[in-house]
Amino acid sequence: MTFEQQLSALGLTLPPAPKPVAAYVPAVRSGNLVYISGQLPMKDGQLMATGPVPSVCSFEAAQAAARQCVLNGLAVLGDTLYLATYDCHLVALDANTGRERWDIVVADYKTGHSITGAPLAVKDKIVVGIAGGEYGIRGFLDAYDAATGKRAWRFWTVPGPGEPGHDTWTGDSWKTGGAPTWVTGTFDPALNLLYWGTGNPGPDLDGSGRAGDNLYSCSLLALDPDTGKLRWHFQHTPHD
Repeated sequence: MTFEQQLSALGLTLPPAPKPVAAYVPAVRSGNLVYISGQLPMKDGQLMATGPVPSVCSFEAAQAAARQCVLNGLAVLGDTLYLATYDCHLVALDANTGRERWDIVVADYKTGHSITGAPLAVKDKIVVGIAGGEYGIRGFLDAYDAATGKRAWRFWTVPGPGEPGHDTWTGDSWKTGGAPTWVTGTFDPALNLLYWGTGNPGPDLDGSGRAGDNLYSCSLLALDPDTGKLRWHFQHTPHD
């Protein structure tokens, strides 16, 4: 019996489907173009950029559909536009034409990973976080060469064996410890520090199998953007 049939048996019906609602995020301006991303009610789900003249460039509709291109922001560096997709691709586009320059896979979405935040352009790198703390991932933060897409560094937000903070996890709980980096951070050029927050440890509803403070979940991280090395951290909620 389908869900609708079960409702019908109870004398209930589903309400009409709501009309599409635009979920807007901040626009990014570069030169005479303004780029807008999000769950916008546009033809074929294309990501579009419009200028002061009737011009449009877009991420290919087929790619957008295949990658569930629900975007929560963009980054621009020089003449390149960077976007991250829900199924963990980081893509570089020509900011004037929308043509793809490179496309790399950050993580495997089949293992619970996703990207829900905007990438951040920092000097010659594109920094991107990961989501999925409720699905048993081990969190990390990545930086990629802006020109080539080659990964420059990865900082694991759940320390592995031999790394500082690993002793704040018991057994193998670190392997699925969460601490996602799904909200976009910020960069202080004066201090040359990258600030990024982390999310909940996993499992989030039962912490009995992960005794300890569970670093670096629920923390603010200050990282060297050139190397990905941790400068300092503050954990807001140990063993959340």
